[in-house]
Amino acid sequence: MVDFSKASTSSDVVQIGLTRATIGESSGLDVTAKSAQGWARKLAPSWSLVMGHKRGSLHDAAYEEEYLKQLAFDLGAVHFPYVQLWHYGLQHGRQICFLCYCRDGAFCHTHLLIDYIISNYHTFYDARTVKP
Repeated sequence: MVDFSKASTSSDVVQIGLTRATIGESSGLDVTAKSAQGWARKLAPSWSLVMGHKRGSLHDAAYEEEYLKQLAFDLGAVHFPYVQLWHYGLQHGRQICFLCYCRDGAFCHTHLLIDYIISNYHTFYDARTVKP
């Protein structure tokens, strides 16, 4: 079995581009606490994080810290849903667009998610045209 987290960036490795968009403005993979389905729910922030941030009791830095802890626990322990994510990318033209309700330019977990994945899995790269 291939250890995807340590894959090289050589030309023999298929890479998947990661980007983000607002739900309703593009097609892609919903990674929201409100409406993500199946294995994509592992990529969504917890509902308490979302509501804390919306209410103002959880500022950007604290949200980021807690969301990254959640990702490290959910994704780091067994690399789930890495394989599903990679296959999803292969099925969608080697590009994954993470969808959220946040508008472009706003603080959004999808930027944190992209940064986390590309820093931990070399089979993905940053395909965002607008970065935070």
